[in-house]
Amino acid sequence: MTGEPARPGPLLAGPAPIPPASGRKRTRLRRTLYAIAAPLLLALVRTLWATLRVGRVAGEQHLEAALAHDGPLVICFWHEELVPNLLWLNARFGRAGRPLAFMVSPSVDGDLVTRILERTGGLVVRGSATRSGVKVLRDLYRLMAKQGASPLILPDGPQGPAREMKEGALLLSHLAGAPMLCIASASRAPWHLSTWDRMRIPKPFSRLSVAVGPLRPPAHHTGAEELEALRVELQAAQLALVEEARAAL
Repeated sequence: MTGEPARPGPLLAGPAPIPPASGRKRTRLRRTLYAIAAPLLLALVRTLWATLRVGRVAGEQHLEAALAHDGPLVICFWHEELVPNLLWLNARFGRAGRPLAFMVSPSVDGDLVTRILERTGGLVVRGSATRSGVKVLRDLYRLMAKQGASPLILPDGPQGPAREMKEGALLLSHLAGAPMLCIASASRAPWHLSTWDRMRIPKPFSRLSVAVGPLRPPAHHTGAEELEALRVELQAAQLALVEEARAAL
């Protein structure tokens, strides 16, 4: 990586402990249950993926350009699309030998998610955008710089509002001097979880369409106004991809 933004200075200096996210205990029983549950849940997810039919990929050429890029990317999509996008990206980037990085909550339940992701070869950073944001950016930057990992950023997480872009992905892109890749997906009549984002789970044997945006240059900015303009632009692009994915069904 090149350019001034790749030299983050004090942002990456000094230890920053992960704050506890809840009072729940990491008991021996809980660790044992998670050790058993992780491979079972992963097998369930892989079975779901095996049944899905990936139809049209709008912007396939943009994905090919991204995979051909010599270096890590900052990959963005809405929180509600986590399951289908993660499955699709893991398949495409895994096949190309490109490691993915994930931010996972430091909560006890995040331990289970970490076990599952690490079994897929994912690199995990534990932290929260709202509780330890600087540490998360620092640790993701290190994975990008040292292992060439491309982090997946859910820019409206962790608590919404849904489809409202926050600055984290732009800051990481600026910090690492890394291009950004935005994607969206759609499926017919998915299940919706009763969460703040109404997370979508594709039904088995359903058709999945994907839209990929053009590779965006690193989000260099010189101040708050320029950062806000980039945020608004990226949010509009992300929303447009949602409509493009739906139209591809």
